[in-house]
Amino acid sequence: MLKVSPADIAQKRIGVVALSPLETVKETVEPTKIDYFSSRLAGYVGAMEPIEHDPGNGTIRMAEVGSLKVDGSLRGHGVGTILLDKIVRAAQNEDLTPYAFCNPDSLPIAERIGGREINSPDEVPPEALALCQECPLYGQGSKKYGCCDTVMVWDKTQNADG
Repeated sequence: MLKVSPADIAQKRIGVVALSPLETVKETVEPTKIDYFSSRLAGYVGAMEPIEHDPGNGTIRMAEVGSLKVDGSLRGHGVGTILLDKIVRAAQNEDLTPYAFCNPDSLPIAERIGGREINSPDEVPPEALALCQECPLYGQGSKKYGCCDTVMVWDKTQNADG
């Protein structure tokens, strides 16, 4: 299963996990032990603390969603799609506008659940893109915002419960 510690999960503001059914766990671990949880962890995604941002039409609270991890044996079965969809909805339910830095593996998932690529770097908090400038690949891609990942955002009307 995944090597994600409870501390990794606790660092996020919101977290969503997927656990494997008990019958798939080969190890015999007492349910009260932390290893019991870790041995069943099939996938994880989290959302960071919100940042207030004014993209030019009023201040909104935005939260980066990411750290999407799915156990290799379960990839291609919809676990990542379910996890990302749930974290986006959880953020939206807290009146946050979620955004994500998507690599080629996670981009199709983000598109499938209604994310759209930003048109301008002003659409996300400057603190978010500031980290990109430290990347050795910064500015080498075709993106207007210099990042090698694709920055996706979910508008309030996209993917909302209701």
